[in-house]
Amino acid sequence: MQQPYHHLLEKQIQNALSGAQKYDPAVQKLLKLVDQAYRNYETEQQRMENSFKECEKQYQEILTGLHQQNELAKAS
Repeated sequence: MQQPYHHLLEKQIQNALSGAQKYDPAVQKLLKLVDQAYRNYETEQQRMENSFKECEKQYQEILTGLHQQNELAKAS
């Protein structure tokens, strides 16, 4: 059984293809490739978002450490 296509692709299929066109083997092959491209894009976006969050966390830790060092230097 065919797993559902990416939700955006499903909408595009509904708007652009007739019932018979959806089942054409060449169209099916293209739809699978487009579906995989959508999914790869979303996976990469999620990886980038996670990476940015981790960088932000590290930046904040470094900044906090620098503020603490600065306060200690002022107190000396």
